[in-house]
Amino acid sequence: MPDRTSPKSTISTTLYTSPSSIEYTARIAKILARRFSIPVYVGCSIDPHGMGLEVAEEMEGLTKIVNVIMEKWEEHKQEKAENTK
Repeated sequence: MPDRTSPKSTISTTLYTSPSSIEYTARIAKILARRFSIPVYVGCSIDPHGMGLEVAEEMEGLTKIVNVIMEKWEEHKQEKAENTK
């Protein structure tokens, strides 16, 4: 959830824990909350450490996930705007 007092900060609460993927999930949720400026709920079963990924590979995957979500969000906003005309 975005922090209203500090735009660069986010508030994060874990609803269900899966220790192997909690850090990755929290990271994605915080990035999306900051970009959307609305609360987000993220479910993720990706365990980059269990997959044996290097840090660079993990960051590349994270970036791709966030970019795809942002693209879909923009498409959704455009469709919604067109339907309200």
